[in-house]
Amino acid sequence: DAELGQAVGVELAGQTVSIGQDAQIGAGALGSNQAKAVTIDGDADAEIYQSMAAGLGDGDGSVLVGGSAVIDADANLSNVAEATSTVADSAPARARINNDVVQAVNLNKTGDGLTVGEDLALDADAVSNQQATASTIGSPGGTDQAAEAEVANDDRILGIANTRVEVGHDVSQFTVSSRLDAEATANNMSGAATARAG
Repeated sequence: DAELGQAVGVELAGQTVSIGQDAQIGAGALGSNQAKAVTIDGDADAEIYQSMAAGLGDGDGSVLVGGSAVIDADANLSNVAEATSTVADSAPARARINNDVVQAVNLNKTGDGLTVGEDLALDADAVSNQQATASTIGSPGGTDQAAEAEVANDDRILGIANTRVEVGHDVSQFTVSSRLDAEATANNMSGAATARAG
């Protein structure tokens, strides 16, 4: 199993970034993880847990720019879990991925948040890719164990989350996107096979 904490490009934690004139800001949190469990005569369990990935801010902080700002914020997680068991003795062959929160921008919603005095160009993208595969033949002559694959269980994929945005002049670009690509596959020759997404 892989239990991961937080991946944050710019973690403000209640702090403020202040820039008097123009600014170009790039903030990214990128993660690629893989968990594989393979056994001939035993149980296979491959699981990946990522509590949060955030590009700019983790929910508590501000960015103040006196002039114009160009901001590119990205949070991108790509995880693969594979569990393969020839004979599953006492438990299912299980592959599971849980990317709890993936967010490109999450600043302060009650304070200054993102404040730009002049022009703003913003591109914020949150992407979560998940692929889980569980395979087993079962347990011929004994208890047939299951194959279980699960992805995207109550995950939140957010381009901009809980952020107050103020711009003094023009907004030339305000592009925000969130994308979830999730695939769960369960294969079993002699027992139950369950695949869950969402």
